[in-house]
Amino acid sequence: MSLVGNKSAAEYNAWVARRQTFRQEFNDFFHTGQYDALIAPVSTIPAAKINGTKMVSALATSTVLYNVLNYPAGVVPVTHVQGDETMEEERWKGREAEGYAWMFLDQVYGRGGVYKAIMKEGVGLPVGVQVFTQLCGV
Repeated sequence: MSLVGNKSAAEYNAWVARRQTFRQEFNDFFHTGQYDALIAPVSTIPAAKINGTKMVSALATSTVLYNVLNYPAGVVPVTHVQGDETMEEERWKGREAEGYAWMFLDQVYGRGGVYKAIMKEGVGLPVGVQVFTQLCGV
């Protein structure tokens, strides 16, 4: 996210070349593994309010890959937000040694209130998975 901004033609071309190299590596991985498709999360939380995630842009990491590589991906709904779902602080707070980023999670589930707003006004929203399949000949 910190790399977003104006680029010179040379910088732009360098980034496109890096993307193409990564795209080829991903293509090789896909074919070597003989995968038909990949199923991935759309987001780590259901849909939030507009501008509700401005402090937690890392939530987009599960969807950015296919956008950056310029591959098609579709979203399939599999369930919906239920009113009785909660995320208790005990599940993540104080567990940094296990890889939990408490500052980030506090924005999502704690004081930042992103998840609370979803639970308050988002009951019934669809929750899905992202399905990616590679185009033939790419």
